[in-house]
Amino acid sequence: QWDYGGEEEERNDCSNFISTYASRFEAHSPLSLTPGKKEKMNLLVYDEKGANVMDQTVINIWPLNTTLAAVNTSYVADDMILLYGEPNTSAIMTAQTLDPRVISTEMEVRLVDCPPGFVTSGVGNQTTCVCEKYQGAVRCENNFSASIQREYWMGPYDLNGTTVMLVGVSFVARNRALQRMPYINMPSDRKQLDELLCSHAGRTGVLCGQCLQNMSLDFVRGTLDCIECTDRATAYYSWILLILMKFVPLTLLCIVIVMLNISLTKGPANSFVFFAQMASTSFDIDGNGSIPISSVSEVVGVLRKGINTVYGIFILNFCQYFFPSVCLSTDSSTLGLLSIDYTVALFPLVFALMVHVLYWLHDRGNRAVVLFCGPLRYLFARFRRKWNVERSILDAYTTFIALSYIKFTNVSLNIVHPEFLQDENGTVRATVVYYNGSMRYFDYNHAPFFLIAVLTLSVFALILPLLLLFYPLKVLRAVSCHSKTCMSCEGKCRLFLLKFQGHFKDGSVRGTHDCRFFAGLYFVFRFVFLLVDAVVDMPFTRYLTLQVVCVVAVLLFATARPYKRDRYNNLDVAMFSTLAVINMLNWYNYSQVISGNDLHAVTLVFLIILVVSPLVLMVGYICYHLLLTKRKVREYLRARFPSCFNNAGRKSSTWRRRKRDSQSLAVMRDNFDNGDEIDDDGDEDLISGASGSTTARTDEDEGYLFYAANKRDMEANRYRPLT
Repeated sequence: QWDYGGEEEERNDCSNFISTYASRFEAHSPLSLTPGKKEKMNLLVYDEKGANVMDQTVINIWPLNTTLAAVNTSYVADDMILLYGEPNTSAIMTAQTLDPRVISTEMEVRLVDCPPGFVTSGVGNQTTCVCEKYQGAVRCENNFSASIQREYWMGPYDLNGTTVMLVGVSFVARNRALQRMPYINMPSDRKQLDELLCSHAGRTGVLCGQCLQNMSLDFVRGTLDCIECTDRATAYYSWILLILMKFVPLTLLCIVIVMLNISLTKGPANSFVFFAQMASTSFDIDGNGSIPISSVSEVVGVLRKGINTVYGIFILNFCQYFFPSVCLSTDSSTLGLLSIDYTVALFPLVFALMVHVLYWLHDRGNRAVVLFCGPLRYLFARFRRKWNVERSILDAYTTFIALSYIKFTNVSLNIVHPEFLQDENGTVRATVVYYNGSMRYFDYNHAPFFLIAVLTLSVFALILPLLLLFYPLKVLRAVSCHSKTCMSCEGKCRLFLLKFQGHFKDGSVRGTHDCRFFAGLYFVFRFVFLLVDAVVDMPFTRYLTLQVVCVVAVLLFATARPYKRDRYNNLDVAMFSTLAVINMLNWYNYSQVISGNDLHAVTLVFLIILVVSPLVLMVGYICYHLLLTKRKVREYLRARFPSCFNNAGRKSSTWRRRKRDSQSLAVMRDNFDNGDEIDDDGDEDLISGASGSTTARTDEDEGYLFYAANKRDMEANRYRPLT
């Protein structure tokens, strides 16, 4: 309706309110449409005055090819069209107006692929796109689009020349912490899907298993992050940096463990090491990247890095958060990065073997070894005076096994972990490597890594737990040992296993049972926790399984009470209970993240307190025990040899002090030769060489007996070859 207006100068222009019949078309060709989706035609109709009269014109549309089929042939006003047909086909479509003025135009129509989450239904020109849920991985939306669960990957996969859309769980999805909803809205174009799911991590390909162009894995920090390679010249020096950052701290740790005779396989040390290993792997408070704890406060993120730095020592990871990122090669492989950890895990065992061989050759007077060790003569002499070499080497073996076990098992499980790519019907169409989706499972590229991983699991991750579990059985020992050689090997084996089983009840006391197999259960729990974390892809299932295992462990240790000392039973129950609470809080935090809610600072603070408490208690225990042992040794020596501590205010000369010390040592040796023996129930402390490696019959003589026993052993073994 035209508003005429008032005076002549105020009259409105009526040209915009007058239209004629359609006189021409303007079509944007080619027109890309999705089968079964109602979309705009991008077709404009103009009258003689150049005004758009599309909303006033009735148009007939029909395909000129049989590859297309229009649902309706008459359209008016809304400029929308709905076509059926096979994707990736094209045809010519005619648009024509009706009476009183008939005009027509032709335009090319191309049918594109169905959007991600949609599949084709029907045949020929009746083909349409319908949404499929892919066994729950995809959620259909109302606007002809779909969403995918945050743990999944979706993309095209080539099967013998045919490209199909498959879904699978991606390890990159665990680190998609910025996505605060359980589902991610997928784009309409399949080509943009890879950018949405993978490019934020610098990755591409099937399951986001490859780094983008000019990017490489971060070998130095040992993570699976892809970093940009800007300076190719520094790649040559990066290998030197990799060796320094991986093996120099590891070498220092091995030297400290051997020289200080540290044992981490018994009593409170065993429980603490187990907790530290689990807290930095399966029970990490950030859910391996899926829980953005730094969003609450940067301090929380820094504390988490500090905790993992300390606890990471017990899984042979050293300061990975503080090392710079260095590019090695753009052709680097994810499995190659994982395999580097094999050398890290094997290094402590090789180090202990080298030390053992070195002492064995040195005691036999090997000229080359004696000359090589000449500059270290004073260090070796001091070492042999203070510690039992055989005991130190044996403690080193057992400690290194406890530390390397996690690394060997975790790497092997990651390499053999398969991922099954499924179609919309849930049918497995391809089996690929979880950490490198472009590599088919057990093909010629994956087979070498697979065989090494299976061999490592068989030899290292399974044999030791089985030996600790079944060796206490008398039937097994009776069957296995008949010859003298076998019995000799059994004696050495018993000495080795005593380092793991010495604190457990052996059934020798009436009314008790043989519980030494619990030492093997510790390794079984390690394996189960790592297996659940590596294989179970769904977070809620993973958290539930970990919780069930923790509850079983708590009930088992609380009921069986396997330790000789009851306080160690309480300690293990408290340790597994703490892991159970940490897992529940991680579960709660993850549910908050996928629900789009903010994390609670109180929950994170409580989590950090739970994780740090064992570390604080262990440090306090070590300090207290060191001070207590030193005081007991001094009090006993003062009571037994008062003249040695009564200087009457004057200094003794050096030779007099040495003479007095040698006389005291001789008296202590005589006392032991006359029948003072050690009641070794396997109770060794964290630092055996510093705080005692044996337990006396009475608490009064505990420190003295430890000191004298070590001195006696050193004097007896001073010139005896190490065997």
